[in-house]
Amino acid sequence: MFGDSDLSVFFGDFGKESPVIWNNEPAVSGILDIHTDVFAHGGAPGGVERNTVSLSIPYSAFTATPKPRDAITVGGVAYTVLSLPEQRDMQVTELYLKRA
Repeated sequence: MFGDSDLSVFFGDFGKESPVIWNNEPAVSGILDIHTDVFAHGGAPGGVERNTVSLSIPYSAFTATPKPRDAITVGGVAYTVLSLPEQRDMQVTELYLKRA
């Protein structure tokens, strides 16, 4: 059975974990993911490209959950929390970020 005590192993297995600091609390490991979405209109030439930055951290990583507009540091880079999608998994929290 998978539980809270296994999250550090889970994040370590990805091999791309980054130290995360929020609210002057000690760093935890998180997984930063940057992907690009391309929005086109019905096959017409051109479109819009948008980068999405998401961070996955253990649900219990901090004493509280970061909220929109909070400053957060991931791998030494400053970001701002944009939003938190609806929580579907009470083991892992996902945050959407933008570079500060």
